[in-house]
Amino acid sequence: MGRCVPYDILPRVMKRNGLFWSLLIWSAGSGLCPALASQPRETLPWSVSFEVMGRTVLYGVTLERALSNHAALGVALSRAEAQSAVGLPSAATVLIPISYYRYLSDQGGSPFWNAGLTFVSNTTEVGGRSAILGTLRYPSFPFMAHAGLGWEIRQENGFLFRAQTIVTRASSTSIASGFNLGFAF
Repeated sequence: MGRCVPYDILPRVMKRNGLFWSLLIWSAGSGLCPALASQPRETLPWSVSFEVMGRTVLYGVTLERALSNHAALGVALSRAEAQSAVGLPSAATVLIPISYYRYLSDQGGSPFWNAGLTFVSNTTEVGGRSAILGTLRYPSFPFMAHAGLGWEIRQENGFLFRAQTIVTRASSTSIASGFNLGFAF
């Protein structure tokens, strides 16, 4: 069984690109490559994962269902503290991203693109107000559009790792990278 990733490059990657990409390379090469499923989304169509950053802004729980080896639908649930742009106290905001995934390969290690809408719960404010989540500012309407690119690793034993970069558009645009760790079944 050969190695998939030359581990001597990890210190250089860590120094240049940080922890996020180092974890991705480590995950891809730590014995996962020989165990990647050849038809992963047909044999393991459901997945549950914990998402950090990305579509869910901070963190969230994601449930997905493969439609084929090249397509899937997913929904996530996230809670974040939003600060009012007009100086009102912060309040809990529930985000519900719904996404369509298109995989560019039917292998267990596959690039993908996704797009969808993130529904925002605190939309009952009086007109003209807006809220701020990190660097993203959104007005009091109920959804934000998002799209992104990423890489998914899905093993035959069910391990799931996904790294992605997401662009979210509301009244401003935000770009965030995130990752998912989970289980496919």
